[in-house]
Amino acid sequence: MLVNKKKTYNTIFSIITALLILCCFISANILKVKGYNESVSSDNVKALYVRADTAALRLEDKYVQIYKQYIEYLKEEEYEKANMLITDSGHISAFEKIIGLILATELNGVVINVKDDEGNVTIPSQNEYIKEIESYNGQLHDIDTKIEKLKSYGIYTIARIVVFKDDILSEKKEHSIKYENGELWRDYSNFAWVNPYDKYVQQYNIEVAKQAAVTGFDEIQFDYVRFPEKFSQYEISKSYL
Repeated sequence: MLVNKKKTYNTIFSIITALLILCCFISANILKVKGYNESVSSDNVKALYVRADTAALRLEDKYVQIYKQYIEYLKEEEYEKANMLITDSGHISAFEKIIGLILATELNGVVINVKDDEGNVTIPSQNEYIKEIESYNGQLHDIDTKIEKLKSYGIYTIARIVVFKDDILSEKKEHSIKYENGELWRDYSNFAWVNPYDKYVQQYNIEVAKQAAVTGFDEIQFDYVRFPEKFSQYEISKSYL
């Protein structure tokens, strides 16, 4: 029997509503946890997306300020000064360049992968769900220091959490979308997805969001809160879930 579309949409709507309520709860409690960034409102955030491996790079104020000055020289069309500055500056990490660019422009935020497209959790946690799934990859082991530094610059921090596209959790096939023979169902990019109906899956992502809030992020962005593309076009029965 095919999945009832109305029921599917209602379920997804319920999941999204629950996640939105959670976001409101998290946002309301960040102030109590780690000093909510009051200098930027979520209504006027202009943020750059930063991969976790980029956010894991060095972030030293000396190099941030050099790159900020470099951008300001470019804006003033002082190209010779800009070239001399950047030539003599030594190596500047990609993350330092991003932050320098933000400080020199109207940009004021960063979106950092906390749970990426493969299901890796990039921030440290003692949460039982994260430990059981073994999804922490150690990339942002110093995220507390990075968040404090970003807040000192007045930069609004957003944690990106990919929800239902999750190669790592899909290895636990009882939580995955799979064929009737038990083989994992994969999309055109070869990513496996987990079952949006699954309460364990929902709670796991909520736990990751709670960890991001405790870490000090100003906002949570849930991504891929849906079934995979064209999923409904296949004759997918409830047995796939």
